[in-house]
Amino acid sequence: MTRFAEKLPETESESSDARGDLVDLIFDGKFSSLHQDLRAALENPLFDQRPGLSTLEAGRLSYERARFLHEHLELGSELPHDQERMFAVSEWSCLVDITTLPVLNIHYNLCMGTILQHGAGRDDLGDYLDELRSMSSIGLLIATELGYGNNIAALETEAVYDHETGEFVLNTPNARAQKFMPNTGISDIPKLAVVLARLKVSGADRGVFPFIVRISDRNGLRPGVHVTRLPEKPGFALDNGVTRFDHVRIPRRNLLTGSAGRLTDAGEFRANVKNRRTQVLRALDRVTPGRICLSGALISAARASTYIAVRYAWQRLTAARRGKCRSSPSAASSQRCSRRWPGCMR
Repeated sequence: MTRFAEKLPETESESSDARGDLVDLIFDGKFSSLHQDLRAALENPLFDQRPGLSTLEAGRLSYERARFLHEHLELGSELPHDQERMFAVSEWSCLVDITTLPVLNIHYNLCMGTILQHGAGRDDLGDYLDELRSMSSIGLLIATELGYGNNIAALETEAVYDHETGEFVLNTPNARAQKFMPNTGISDIPKLAVVLARLKVSGADRGVFPFIVRISDRNGLRPGVHVTRLPEKPGFALDNGVTRFDHVRIPRRNLLTGSAGRLTDAGEFRANVKNRRTQVLRALDRVTPGRICLSGALISAARASTYIAVRYAWQRLTAARRGKCRSSPSAASSQRCSRRWPGCMR
């Protein structure tokens, strides 16, 4: 009997118990309630490897996979409020397609979550939320600009209130204000975005607020929306682009002020938050859980990498400690090392 065989559990029962204990430890006893259906969904042939795809083809496949998970798992508007479930979705989706991860995270957390949070109590946003709940439109967050990076408080994209029509006119005033780099590059997929823009009323700058903006439908980009696709990124197929707006008119109801203020029927803006930076941070509340989702995905990838490395270590042969021609699994050599010199495995 080899050393590898000697290290295996003696009975199937012992192996099953050990596996159960490990699963409970890693998933805090919530594998069945939060993770099991996600793991099963990824066994669908849609998630099989597809070698040879172009970046554009891989990007379209990622959107198709995101819709499959949405429909198969019946994910909906409750997901932005269920943080543990959202973290689980991020953990599993990244393992087979790293592009599906941001598509789902942006849709549920950054777009739908922002509308639910800053449009709470309103009954005039139901049609937008229905599109996102059904994923008939993909949700986006469009915030950062070419000239300012993540300094959202300094952005220049402006939404000017038109008192005559009761609409906002969304415009990119210069090259610095182009949005960089939302996933707007595939233009024949319906997309609905939360866009951060500077609200201007009666010539006065009232600060940065979220606005709901339709970016594209099945016929392509909406009038006044212009996108330049960015170059390909090895291993990452998200359709990032540089996006600008040319006097796009959007309904008054698309302004999401939340508790930061309100636009009166007379067209006067009344602010509840005086500090502009505080106002911006409120508008970006959903970024924090989004970062945690990405951290969870990294932990999941590290967990999978550890599993692959350990499993391979029991198959990869290396020179045995004794005997000129004998071989043994690498893991067995590592175990001998840890027993003789405990410090070498730390």
